[in-house]
Amino acid sequence: MNENPPKELIIALIREDLVHQRLLSGLNNLGLHADDYSLNLSELIFSLLGYEAGNVPDRLYDRYLQLREEQVRLGTDVSLFRTEAKDRAEIIFGGLESAYVS
Repeated sequence: MNENPPKELIIALIREDLVHQRLLSGLNNLGLHADDYSLNLSELIFSLLGYEAGNVPDRLYDRYLQLREEQVRLGTDVSLFRTEAKDRAEIIFGGLESAYVS
């Protein structure tokens, strides 16, 4: 197995996490309490970045959640959100890279 997963794979997972979070947010806004249906894609993303489950530095995990929430809030039109999700995922990936380095 490739020890360094392709950046595109991680970005694709972040994109799917954004789309899923957008769905959960919409369902919650309708009063359906969808948070129990989280896919926990962030665990897989951090695993691909080389972190074991439960060993992601709080600062880095918090940064991911912050960036993800910001990007989900920016998307208002559902039909546009999916097409913009890749660009938004690249922004998050860049934010993770800078948080990881600093």
